[in-house]
Amino acid sequence: MIKKIKKQTLDLLLKNPRVFDSYRKFSYKFKNMSEEKLFLRKAAANIDESVKIIQIGANDGLRSDPVRELILDFKCTALLVEADPICFEALKGNYSYLKEKDLIFEHAAIVPSEDNTLSFYSLSDEMRVKFPRDKQVKLARKASTDKTLFIDYLKEIGVEHPENAVVEQKVITKTLDDLFNSYFVPNILVIDTEGLDWPLIQSLDFSRYLPEVIYFESKYPPNDQVEQYVLNMLENADYEIHDLENNIGCLHRDRFDRKN
Repeated sequence: MIKKIKKQTLDLLLKNPRVFDSYRKFSYKFKNMSEEKLFLRKAAANIDESVKIIQIGANDGLRSDPVRELILDFKCTALLVEADPICFEALKGNYSYLKEKDLIFEHAAIVPSEDNTLSFYSLSDEMRVKFPRDKQVKLARKASTDKTLFIDYLKEIGVEHPENAVVEQKVITKTLDDLFNSYFVPNILVIDTEGLDWPLIQSLDFSRYLPEVIYFESKYPPNDQVEQYVLNMLENADYEIHDLENNIGCLHRDRFDRKN
């Protein structure tokens, strides 16, 4: 019964981002922040200038989002990138009341290199309309460049014949280089792409770009070799690596040592 009430309360909060944000601040008076949230907040607090954030895979900007609180609580410029069209519209709507914030929205899929062709898998339009809007957004958040991952998720939540419910979407693709050259090199780079996190970190040219903070989902490395290669890359670029359960947080030693 209590679990059901909590879910109903959360569903109501998610329909009103302003109230959701107020509830979040209030709730922290009575509970501890997660290790992941503390990592990013402490990192942002140690950046002297206005914080520049790029978030790849911003989803709807509300549910389990590690960047929203930074945008709310720090002076920053944020580029929020999302590939799924349902999530992208929800993303813009969920930030719409924060008109004083310096936010940029980019509807694109970020790929490791310009030579990459990207297949992005999500629910078909015929399947989407069978769900209420909030459920559509929740399902869109799990859309992935990995068809198998998305089908496995649909199986977990009980969708019948999920193979027939999945469609391949065509989306604009860009690289991290494209974003950095078009907008800015971030102090904080956050990546959550349901499958492309490790290859995207692998594509970073640390001789040109050196974010103070890199934060990405640790699940789904393509293989052990890529995982080890990326971790070695980060170590060689002088990042301190923190294992944060489902995510990896990296702090550039030189920059943070000079600040502390």
